[in-house]
Amino acid sequence: MEWDVFRWAVVIAGLCLCAPAFADSADTARQLEAQAASAPLAERATLYARAGRQWLLAGQAPRALAAQSEALALAPDAATYVDRSIAHRLMGHPWDAMDDLNRVLDREPRHVEALVFRAELYRAIGHLELA
Repeated sequence: MEWDVFRWAVVIAGLCLCAPAFADSADTARQLEAQAASAPLAERATLYARAGRQWLLAGQAPRALAAQSEALALAPDAATYVDRSIAHRLMGHPWDAMDDLNRVLDREPRHVEALVFRAELYRAIGHLELA
């Protein structure tokens, strides 16, 4: 099971690196953000989180970060914290990414995706003993 999660993480990272090819993702993200602005409060967090994922696929980490931060301000959610950690990482902010992953693991210590991403992040910043 751990190998499957690692392979999934590699696929997601690859999608983010190849994201400029996903021009439709930016259009989708814009549409979701427009919907979120006028949506009932209960739906806004979900729409902003979805927009953030689309911005990641479009290779727009700063816009993904903004959308995910909006979502988290409305309704903190483990999946959105993990997504935002990816945006932080792509923008070269490893410690902000680590903070988001630790928030997830404080609430859900066995959250596999957060554990894998945090271990990879520790490796990337040279703390192999913590990975």
